[in-house]
Amino acid sequence: MHRLTISIGQIIVLILALASANTQLYALGAKPKESKIEQSQSASGTATCYTFLDHLRPSDVQMPTKGDQIEMAYKLFELNPNRFHIESPRQELVLKGISSGEVSMTVRFKQVYNGVDLLDSDIGVHFTIIGGRLYTVSGTYCGDITLSTIPQIDSTEAQKISLKQWAHPGTKEALSSNRPPIHLAIWRSEHDKLYLIWMVRLIWQFLPDHIWEYYINAHDGTVLRKAEYSSNN
Repeated sequence: MHRLTISIGQIIVLILALASANTQLYALGAKPKESKIEQSQSASGTATCYTFLDHLRPSDVQMPTKGDQIEMAYKLFELNPNRFHIESPRQELVLKGISSGEVSMTVRFKQVYNGVDLLDSDIGVHFTIIGGRLYTVSGTYCGDITLSTIPQIDSTEAQKISLKQWAHPGTKEALSSNRPPIHLAIWRSEHDKLYLIWMVRLIWQFLPDHIWEYYINAHDGTVLRKAEYSSNN
């Protein structure tokens, strides 16, 4: 049996080598564990989200004067910032459309942040058909957003990542992602975390009524969500 012996000189050399390695790590900007934490934080953002289902009463809110319904909706948010928490309604809310029913008409908006759409955002301002009275606001608005809207990977890279995830690797030449196009958006998770994503939709020519949809984190390239559904639904 051989006895392992280490001299004092060898111990000193080992200590100096470890110290040198640590110095190089710090010179690169961060320890490995801290670098992973910073990457994780930069790949998502936070927000404070408010859900409305407000029956509006003149005693509770400052009501806009009569006029065009779209203008009245914007004015309502501008006159009541403490109620709806929307800092810049005309920059953050983009008109989706106007719909009418038997008793009401609804002006619908989607939210944008730095010009990027928040997926599934919908704020409705409801008016009575008779008299055009503004009576209800519904929907969700996210404020205090902390998220970079500058992608770190481009749409071409996001498409490549999606293709690797696809379930039929032998027939990728039959795929198309040009219709519908790759789309930059903000996705809100169930825990109110926000992600800048490339939403990639793949269509296979042999199943043209099927769409494979992927949410690719535009900051670090991770696949956040994937789904398959029929375009006829």
